[in-house]
Amino acid sequence: ELPNIKRDGNFVWNSDDAVALKEIPKKLLIIGAGAVGLEFASIYSRLGSDVTVIEIANQILPGIDNECATTLKRALEKQNIKIFTNSKVIGYKENVFEIEIEGNVKSFEFDKVLLAVGRKPNVENLNLESVGISLNEKGFIKVNKKLQTNVENIYAIGDVIGQPLLAHKASKEGITAVEIIAGIESEYDVKYIPSVVYTNPELASVGLSEEEAKKKGYKIKIGKFPISANGKALSMNITDGLAKIITNEENDEILGIHIVSPEASSLISEGTLAMESYLTSEDIALTTHPHPSISEILMEAAENVKKKAIHIINK
Repeated sequence: ELPNIKRDGNFVWNSDDAVALKEIPKKLLIIGAGAVGLEFASIYSRLGSDVTVIEIANQILPGIDNECATTLKRALEKQNIKIFTNSKVIGYKENVFEIEIEGNVKSFEFDKVLLAVGRKPNVENLNLESVGISLNEKGFIKVNKKLQTNVENIYAIGDVIGQPLLAHKASKEGITAVEIIAGIESEYDVKYIPSVVYTNPELASVGLSEEEAKKKGYKIKIGKFPISANGKALSMNITDGLAKIITNEENDEILGIHIVSPEASSLISEGTLAMESYLTSEDIALTTHPHPSISEILMEAAENVKKKAIHIINK
């Protein structure tokens, strides 16, 4: 919730309400352009709603590679989803909202409002204090690499132990915890966890963004390949998207992989495996990919790191 906007389950929704709707709103305001906000924007737009998304940050998906976020924003706007960054709700009365967009205040009317500004750990009713389980400063349960809490025989997994709040992370943690409880030698030692935004097209990423890599002081080389130059994508009339690989110039180590594409959620697994296995961009470039396939965009992005891609002008 926000200080000036509280969920009531009728006019003001959270994501739980958004999947239990009784009717399709004609005009929907979504506050927050993170993964949840954009996914519901994509869904409701296809259901026929006139969707407006506002985000207080200067880009959608704050923290995601800026170029890829911009590519996705452009694709969603082509689907008539209105997206405003550097924007916030000043106030509202009944269904009329005063929204500040790039410093200018405008009035809008909406039938429903979806709050997509994040979640907090749901641990209040677990009675953790009675058994002495410790929380960190953000309210998540503290665990070690064996997923044990400070109470040795109590384990915790998933959203309650911290970011990223993703189902596939929780599943992997659950398997590890059960192995340890069963007496199998194991620990949770996953270095790279992919994230996916399930819009149309999807955005998937693993590792560092270009901005994060530069901030950490890496001297980087980047390989990119636009989906508009991919034969399979052209046959599907798809033109918005790309694959982007960020590498360490010193040794070709892959620092991050980002994909905007149909089925990016499937394609990112190759990138995650490559990074977990300490492969280089050259290893991906030298791997034969089936043709025609969308997966070729990752191969040609890897080739573009050393300016060897054959279906674009290498820059």
